[in-house]
Amino acid sequence: MRNARTRVLVGLAVLAVIGAACASDSSTSSAQGTGSSNGLCQSIDTSGSDALANVCSSGTLRVATDAKYAPQSSFNVQTGTWQGFDVDVANEIASRLGVKAELQDQKWGVITAGSWNDRWDVSVGSMTDTIDREKLF
Repeated sequence: MRNARTRVLVGLAVLAVIGAACASDSSTSSAQGTGSSNGLCQSIDTSGSDALANVCSSGTLRVATDAKYAPQSSFNVQTGTWQGFDVDVANEIASRLGVKAELQDQKWGVITAGSWNDRWDVSVGSMTDTIDREKLF
């Protein structure tokens, strides 16, 4: 089950990247990842139970990221907004799918533990490549 879920999530990420690369629409997404009626999800059969069908049918891509990792991702409590490179990437993936990004602050240890328990659909976060991490992942 865990391998199947990992494959589905990797497949979702690959589809998002392919969709982004092949998109002919030159419009830009909003900074808040509001989603749109145009996107990959328009062509997805949402009657299935796989991760992509669930994301498309819900209209929301639940994204885990670390709010204390500026400039990659951070949450400004004064303005109530997310900012950073990872946030922009998450919003763009959601936009290309045609759904809304719902960013969730998760501790780094929880994200990298691999036991997501259906709390989020994908994790978008920058990571430094180390030997120990290569062994772990």
